[in-house]
Amino acid sequence: MRIRKRYVPSALYNARNTGKFKLRKQIYFCGQNYIRIDEIAPCYYIGFDGEVSKYDPNTDTMKRVSVSDNLRVVLFPGEGRKPVNERLDFLVAFAWKKGRKGRTHVLHKNGNVMDCRSVNLMWAGSREQVRDNLRKWVIVEIRRDGTRARYASVRQTVKETEKHVSVEDLLAHLASHEPFPDGTVFRFESVDGGKGGGV
Repeated sequence: MRIRKRYVPSALYNARNTGKFKLRKQIYFCGQNYIRIDEIAPCYYIGFDGEVSKYDPNTDTMKRVSVSDNLRVVLFPGEGRKPVNERLDFLVAFAWKKGRKGRTHVLHKNGNVMDCRSVNLMWAGSREQVRDNLRKWVIVEIRRDGTRARYASVRQTVKETEKHVSVEDLLAHLASHEPFPDGTVFRFESVDGGKGGGV
């Protein structure tokens, strides 16, 4: 399949006459579908796997938006409106998941809070429901010699292991599934022994 390198999302683009200008609700960009999150910030689109892009009316092009290490995104809605600093999982769920009905809490099905793909997200009724889901998962350290250790949380893992990494570094490792230089691998497992990290 041929992937377009540049996609013009405007149905009618005219920089001097914005009255006729209208962005499409959904576009195809860099190999995936994006949905516009107009209710939060006009001109911003979000992909089903958590990629964020912004439409630039000055050049009539799309540009990728960076996501911070703690998975927050700063969006600039436009003149007269304050910048929005929002969680990535909320933005993905807002665009791609039905059944929000005023809910603001997002649950990660596989326990990996760095996995913001839409298939891994669902709306939760309360913060307690999110916590209950996280309690179903533990982090397992698998060392090169085959020994294993289990930790109840990311913070406990960082505190009790000898990796001396930050919470953000460990979460990034859990999302990438890449081993540390010494061959140690961390992964999510359900309390009853099932593997996490994929849906």
